[in-house]
Amino acid sequence: MDVMQSSESIGLPPGAITDPEYSIQVGVKHFAEVMKQAKGDVNLALQSYNFGDGFIGYALERGG
Repeated sequence: MDVMQSSESIGLPPGAITDPEYSIQVGVKHFAEVMKQAKGDVNLALQSYNFGDGFIGYALERGG
């Protein structure tokens, strides 16, 4: 079960990860990456986790 819904962050189709522990590992790694890109803005990082990391540049260009 892809508890962190992180399959897409590694290029897999939604729900492709079936091991919850692996989903958490991938999800935490991805969240750490978006936190860096979001310059520590937790709200922006959370939005980006769901919308994709391309959202960060879009949001920052428009004031965050």
